[in-house]
Amino acid sequence: ATAATGFKGGGYNGGFGNTPLAKRPFDSEDVNSYELGIKSDLANHRVRLNATAFLSDYQDFQSASFVGLQFLVNNAEKVRVQGLEADLTARLSEGFTLDLSGTYAEATYERYTQGSCYTGRTPDDPVTGACDLSGQTLPFAPKLTATAGLQWEHLFNAGTLFSRLDGSWVGEQNVTSELDPNHGKQDAYGVANFRLGWSRDSWEIFGWVRNLTDETYITQTAQSN
Repeated sequence: ATAATGFKGGGYNGGFGNTPLAKRPFDSEDVNSYELGIKSDLANHRVRLNATAFLSDYQDFQSASFVGLQFLVNNAEKVRVQGLEADLTARLSEGFTLDLSGTYAEATYERYTQGSCYTGRTPDDPVTGACDLSGQTLPFAPKLTATAGLQWEHLFNAGTLFSRLDGSWVGEQNVTSELDPNHGKQDAYGVANFRLGWSRDSWEIFGWVRNLTDETYITQTAQSN
């Protein structure tokens, strides 16, 4: 079990021309975090299983929105991130090792009254031109993620021959900082990778392929106005 607290210092946004100074600074960020978990060795140390429940409460979370050609940082009054994660490593046989991991996380703007507005949305605050994003899931924060990998190794006189097939799965998420429901949705997707190589002493030679299935996905979309 762990309880921790921390902070990240504030700062200033630059390069916004005649923007009033009062809109350019952003405050420091504070967080209180809690974890409760277990680490275990099973099956005569051939299996290692770890699991953790976590919760983090942020005050004045520093949120970055892409505005025009640069990022604008301001503070979300309160953000909560909570969830579960687990990972497993199993020695299946003399040459094969299996790795699995998964995370379920809910990241929510508990209160964020000065968020950026997506194109076409009427601001909730007519003075600052900001939108209230309270209650919404943070951008770039899928609820479900998972990874899996299978590795093979064979030792012989000339060195070690090895190969690895692994993949990751990422759940649905919004990839715009202003949470645009029309152009920001990225559906769940999976990516697979492969590596084949040889090693001896401090030498290693390998070939690799990333994104075996040539999956197309978006990591971030930004509005231009």
